[in-house]
Amino acid sequence: MLLIDNEATASVLEMPAVVGVLEQAYRDLAAGEVICRPRIDMRFPIDGQAIYQWGTMEGGSAASGYYAIRMKSDVLTEVEYGGTRTQEKHCIEPGTFYGLVFLLSTRTGEPLAILNDGVLQHMRVGADSAIGAKYAAREDARVLGMLGSGGMARSHLESLLSVRPLERVQVYSPNKLKARTSDTQITFSERGNIQAARFFAVAGHVYDQCRERGLGRELPTSWFLQDIRD
Repeated sequence: MLLIDNEATASVLEMPAVVGVLEQAYRDLAAGEVICRPRIDMRFPIDGQAIYQWGTMEGGSAASGYYAIRMKSDVLTEVEYGGTRTQEKHCIEPGTFYGLVFLLSTRTGEPLAILNDGVLQHMRVGADSAIGAKYAAREDARVLGMLGSGGMARSHLESLLSVRPLERVQVYSPNKLKARTSDTQITFSERGNIQAARFFAVAGHVYDQCRERGLGRELPTSWFLQDIRD
């Protein structure tokens, strides 16, 4: 089993490939080859100003042979910027985050990999926007409008540039400083029953590429197997 960090993921993952594997996952979903459940968030109050949230989503494909569950552990707080309140998250302390994707084989049941979800998450969210623009935007679209200026902006811009020759980006942000200094950032939030499909698809692609290139840290599969039946 492989332990794959963000650095390894970034070295093998390119936006056109992410768009391609997600498009295939959606075709498999339409064909009845994919099963996934909606995201579930469990929330626990910490004090009057913060909330702990444990979030998971999972899904798999008979066609690809991969199954994945994404797990997140966050402390949620609200921050005010010039009269506008936004939600921030962290794990342990501001600026650090915890998110893992556990990848398994639907053919043998074998645990295949544990991946940090940071790079993977940004790339798959951006790729979804690219798929939408690929089929819905005009062929001659040259201007991109962004609402918000959070951490997903670069991924959105990179993905959209892969399907349209953009010449200009216009950003609205409640945080003026962030909009001025980084106009390639955008906040993106979503819910839905197909969210988990993206993780097994992209994580499976990353796993294949890391195996092929000898990346990641090998963990003995025997560590995770047992001879006691449930």
